[in-house]
Amino acid sequence: MSALVLNSLTPEQVGAAAEQAAPALPPGTGDQVDLVRRADVRADLALIGVPPPSSSPSPTT
Repeated sequence: MSALVLNSLTPEQVGAAAEQAAPALPPGTGDQVDLVRRADVRADLALIGVPPPSSSPSPTT
């Protein structure tokens, strides 16, 4: 759901949507979400290397 849709829902509607979606999530999803919410990797961002863009033209089909 988009932020616009979520913001238009009541707390009860959000809870109902979450309850409907929960059975489709694989085991361990809650733990992964918890980790993502707590992990602070901002200091590591400067260490990420990205190769420069290729100067070759993109292939056409």
